[in-house]
Amino acid sequence: MAEITTLELDIIFELLDECGYSGTQLAKQLNKNKGNMSRNLKALKDEKNILYSDNRRMTNRYQIEQPYYISMELNVFENIFKSLIDNKHAEQLTRFLGSKYTDSIIKEFGFLSVYEKVEEYLQLVEFRKLASEPLLNQPATIVEYNNKAKIIQKCLLEGECDTPSFDHTQRPDKSVPIWNLYSQYIGDSSIIKIDAQNNILYSKRLHIKEPLMKHIEILTKFDPIVAVDHYRDTVLEEIHFVLSELSQKAHISNLLWIFIESDVYLSPFTSYPVNTPQFLLFSRPFQRIFDDVYLLNELDRVDFDGRASIIFNNFVEVLYEFFKFDMPSDQIMLEQQIKQFIFQWNIASTNFDFIDYYMDMIYGMKMGSGMYHLRGDGLKLQIIDLETSKPPKSKGRLPEPHEQYDILFCAMPMDFDPRNYESGARYMKNPFTELRPCGSCSTGNISFEQILSGLTSKLEDHEVIPMGR
Repeated sequence: MAEITTLELDIIFELLDECGYSGTQLAKQLNKNKGNMSRNLKALKDEKNILYSDNRRMTNRYQIEQPYYISMELNVFENIFKSLIDNKHAEQLTRFLGSKYTDSIIKEFGFLSVYEKVEEYLQLVEFRKLASEPLLNQPATIVEYNNKAKIIQKCLLEGECDTPSFDHTQRPDKSVPIWNLYSQYIGDSSIIKIDAQNNILYSKRLHIKEPLMKHIEILTKFDPIVAVDHYRDTVLEEIHFVLSELSQKAHISNLLWIFIESDVYLSPFTSYPVNTPQFLLFSRPFQRIFDDVYLLNELDRVDFDGRASIIFNNFVEVLYEFFKFDMPSDQIMLEQQIKQFIFQWNIASTNFDFIDYYMDMIYGMKMGSGMYHLRGDGLKLQIIDLETSKPPKSKGRLPEPHEQYDILFCAMPMDFDPRNYESGARYMKNPFTELRPCGSCSTGNISFEQILSGLTSKLEDHEVIPMGR
């Protein structure tokens, strides 16, 4: 297509409301002579950027004219978009992406089609910030995400699941525990037993994940402040409803219900259905409580603290979710594994409390925007200001070294009061047999004997017992 001139862009912008205007009306709105605009109108029409409507209108006392509209074609959308990008018209670009015309394009061709036209530019921070809100807040975008979310309800509650169909452009979901690969290598199928049919969230996940995955994945390319808020307003509400129904029908435990609700809220792009609850809890045991957390305001810390408390307060239920799929061969092995999980929780909760302490300081000193992303890379955790994509710093002065907020993880469990840091910290005396509470938990330590007794009783109630017993 030919390059769009400045006057032609002005004409197009008058037509973005999709009301349709004749040449006479456009000339009046742009304060131009109609005769002088005729060449531009003809050029736009010849390039099929605009078209006539059959609905004739009387635009003055003596003349009936046909109104112009912008062509409802993806290539026209792209042509206008690239003209604005090339000319660096930031304000006009925001107006174009937030227009009723763009909303109609999304409604006609789908949000993914529009995303593909702007995808390469989303790598630019400036464009990402100006484009995210108008595109994600378009009514057609919201409707499309709401409809995608309803797939969860239809599949998990009504049993209407499309069969996942992987073609050569898609990679099947082949994520399996590393110990499962090992058991296959040594030919021992008894090491792990996955009863997928009795776990609806596991067995139906691919039916949900495939149609939703692309829509979830592309949100990570937009401004996270807008994208997280958009996800919470669309997909999250549907997940909350479905989990509540499944829990009431006893298809999932209350633990999974409250844990996934909290997890999806805090960590939407890596939570269910992208990953199973078992993966989130046990892949790196309990580190989920502080990893990949989006805090859009200080009130989100209630959910941040709450997710950790859910695991501590329901530790027997949490372990049951592991052992019902992966039962050890005898009672001695069961007890050893429980102690290992206690130790791993104690490390994770120690790190959580240190992080929570730092967040107290960051919010207390009003450092940065008040909107943060907590993310770990295995060795340390970073606190990133979502407005600047950098560590938060105090306003009005240069950051001190301690304000970089790359937090090194503790390797050993510790006892300390995160709200009274001056009282000091000491290594736990019994890190394998005492479950320490995180600072946000309301109760004290839980003993190994209490956990073993509760878990053994639950396993026996559900006829899941060590194979050697």
